[in-house]
Amino acid sequence: MASLVALKWLFIVPLLIASSSADSK
Repeated sequence: MASLVALKWLFIVPLLIASSSADSK
């Protein structure tokens, strides 16, 4: 279960960073 949560965050975090960097541009 913990590994599934980690994989989920590994996928979500880059998306959040990409969206935030796109907003700053």
